[in-house]
Amino acid sequence: MTALLLTALLAGQAEMEWTRKHVMAKTEPVKTGRIGTDGKLTFDGPTLDPNEVFVVLKDEGDAVQLTGFGYVAKADLIATDDAVGEFDRRIKADPKAGVNYGRRGLAYHSLGDHDRAVADYGRAIALDADNPRWYAKRGRLHLFHARHQKAAADFTVVIRLQPKAAEGYFYRACAYQELGEYDKGLADVTAAIERNPQVASQGYLLRAILWKAKGDEDKAIADYTKQLELFPKDEVALNNRGLLWRDKQEWDKALKDFAASIALAPKYNLPYMNRGGLWQAKRDYERALTDINRAIDLDPNYAEAYYARGHLAAETKDYSKAVEDYTEALRLDPQHPNALYGRGNAYKSAEDYRRAINDYTADARRQPKQAARCFNNRGHTYMQFHDVDRAMADYGRAIEADPAYGLAYHNRGYVWLERYDLDRAQAEFDQALRIDPKSGTFLADRARVDYFRKDFDAALARMEQARKIDPDNAETIIVHAIMRCEKKQFAESVADCTAALKLDYGTLGVLVVRANSYAKLKEHKKAVEDYEAAYVPVRGHYVAQQYAWYLATTVGAINPNGRDPVELAVKALEWYVKLHRKPDAPWVYHDTSAAAHAAAGKYDDAVTIQKKTLGLAKAQKAHPDDVKAIEARLKLYEDGKPYRDDK
Repeated sequence: MTALLLTALLAGQAEMEWTRKHVMAKTEPVKTGRIGTDGKLTFDGPTLDPNEVFVVLKDEGDAVQLTGFGYVAKADLIATDDAVGEFDRRIKADPKAGVNYGRRGLAYHSLGDHDRAVADYGRAIALDADNPRWYAKRGRLHLFHARHQKAAADFTVVIRLQPKAAEGYFYRACAYQELGEYDKGLADVTAAIERNPQVASQGYLLRAILWKAKGDEDKAIADYTKQLELFPKDEVALNNRGLLWRDKQEWDKALKDFAASIALAPKYNLPYMNRGGLWQAKRDYERALTDINRAIDLDPNYAEAYYARGHLAAETKDYSKAVEDYTEALRLDPQHPNALYGRGNAYKSAEDYRRAINDYTADARRQPKQAARCFNNRGHTYMQFHDVDRAMADYGRAIEADPAYGLAYHNRGYVWLERYDLDRAQAEFDQALRIDPKSGTFLADRARVDYFRKDFDAALARMEQARKIDPDNAETIIVHAIMRCEKKQFAESVADCTAALKLDYGTLGVLVVRANSYAKLKEHKKAVEDYEAAYVPVRGHYVAQQYAWYLATTVGAINPNGRDPVELAVKALEWYVKLHRKPDAPWVYHDTSAAAHAAAGKYDDAVTIQKKTLGLAKAQKAHPDDVKAIEARLKLYEDGKPYRDDK
């Protein structure tokens, strides 16, 4: 059993959409065309998307109102196939009229030639610097192409020229949201909503996203709820609010929102994917897979859906499928923020350590800001083949990349704990807890330090706190079970181990602890069944050691399988050295071997081995009480008596 932690896979399927109705979703909504006698805006040439043809709602003098947009000057409605040529002619006739450059920019914009559009908007601005329209048009294109600093600068000018208008505030809030300047974004979107209630159709959505980014889920939910009061059929708001309910583990509310979003827009893929994530969190893997597959069917080119399915496959231990889906996500989106890292985790879980290390290394180089998690997990991978020096170096790199990365301190502390350097282990665990005081795992391993110092009351107190924080953490449960044994709470220890097994925790260590507890309860048949179930060569070295101790020292022990305690103890030593690539095993392995030899009447061998045990215990900084116990057993062996553990 190991307490070293990998960074948890991010729940990539938790997709929150800004909004599909966002006016920057495709291209500039104003398109050149003609108003027909039927009152509809039509085009002479092909359009970029037939769904973006806007119906004229009102015709008021020199302007028309289009669906999905506000009022547009009729002068902008020129046949698409002739728009650029028309404005070329106008510019030639009057090269100092900025409006003609701006309108040609609109034509280029409508045709998808964004570079020429930006250039023309710039020329219009140079000739007509006090016209906010061209700053706004150029700013939207900067947003579309992720030039967020430039977008914010353009909309700052729009706000200066039109301080009472909502548009500049709204779009600058969009830019600030992308730049991570959430306080500025919140101030701007609130100003936009106050200036123009019509902006509420997008403003509450954007503000909710900003509140979520700030970590205030309650305010985000309130804004989505306000949005839905105004627009009850907004499937995007329902999807996004559902995610927040899911994060708060309000499962029923989340399911209701996702179902409502799907009912309104059956071809909208995100609520399927997000509901799949909810089923996954509830461990209803069949429903999770059905929903995520539906999301992929609706959009086969959506990388995030493949990442979500890979994450699901990894959780259900189908690592080859996980690797396949993560690889497809990377093919569709080579810059996906989590797929390469996720694939590394899948390789590691499949014990393909070299490929895991390659993926962690590549992801750390590609995303320096995310390097801490990669170094941490690469270090954990090195620990799998007991390269402690490289592992410790990587934990150090993780901390250097992100001094607030608690897992790296924790994992480094666990290495010190394995070396019985309790002071250093405590320092690392304490630092991890300063970073995340609500981590049940960190508390559990800090309790291990108390345990090794024989301060069982303090250890149990920390474990009780850890269990309250994270009641379903299998590792925390099993550590608690170990500590209960020291307080002779053997029945409770058995119950803890059984609960951990139901959570699909690694079985070897759990079965051994339960076997030991059964032995203390004198339920020897159950104890032997657990020892036998856990007994495997090499990686089960500690199983062999504990089994040998039981057979050699326990009053009333049974041995229906005819196991030789001496053989078990010798194998445990050999397997430990082989697996960990160390010159020798911890003192407890030699202590067990001495007890087994004494139980077999081989007292001279027992004395020799126990003297070595005593030297190792002192060198390995064993607790003084353990040293005294070793010395007492040595005296028994010298007197030709076996040791019986009847306490």
